[in-house]
Amino acid sequence: MINVGIVGSTGYGGCELVRFLLTHPNVNIEWVSSRTYSDQEYSDVYKSYFTLLDQKCVDEDIEKYLEMTKAYPNLGLGVHLNITVGKPLTKVSFIDEKGNFKSRDTYKNREAIVLQEELYQEWKAQIEKFIKITGHKPTHLDSHHHVHLLKSNRDVVLKLAYEYDLPIRQETYLQKDFEPVYFEELFYNQDATFEMINMILHKDVENYELMCHPAMIDWKLYQISSYHLRRAHELDLLCSQKVKEMTKDIEFINYHAIKKI
Repeated sequence: MINVGIVGSTGYGGCELVRFLLTHPNVNIEWVSSRTYSDQEYSDVYKSYFTLLDQKCVDEDIEKYLEMTKAYPNLGLGVHLNITVGKPLTKVSFIDEKGNFKSRDTYKNREAIVLQEELYQEWKAQIEKFIKITGHKPTHLDSHHHVHLLKSNRDVVLKLAYEYDLPIRQETYLQKDFEPVYFEELFYNQDATFEMINMILHKDVENYELMCHPAMIDWKLYQISSYHLRRAHELDLLCSQKVKEMTKDIEFINYHAIKKI
């Protein structure tokens, strides 16, 4: 029996992980965490889990969880660079009156109007904090809301990737010194289909990543996301026997496997 803990268990991704693991014969869910619903019964947050999971959500201590990853050296963990949620680690000018990062709505033209040196120091601090806690480098770099791919920010993320010798998770292939990973974002809404998966599987690329958003729908998700009903469709499709057959010869990897050229 494998004992597991689930970080962010009340988010839509965490909720799906709870659902999958509850039915696994060799898994015991030892604890679930939630920043928003700390000390509340999981079945009070999601009524459909009544009698299935009666544990209370524990508070989230991200640093503690990162510390725990030291026991799993092959786990693929990247740094999700951020300038749109929460508070910065350094002194920066791109914050609101409460000291939080400005929201992604600030960058309506898909351009981040920030000082490049400030951005470099902030993102470097985020990477260094990860290294300090885990004791090792991340496997890759990406960012919340894909802000590292904004034209004004690309030079900064490329500089940091070069300094730390890391691949970048990217929609556009900017980096030339690591094996390319084809990033597919078209599997979405009306294009989340078997035909799209089949097309992706027949692309002439060595490595590819499929961005997807599967989830069970509840009232909370329905309220916070305009992309809700289609998530259930994605879940049904990706868990189908047909997709299992289509991908049976695919090797699933993480960014540990991406080699330098």
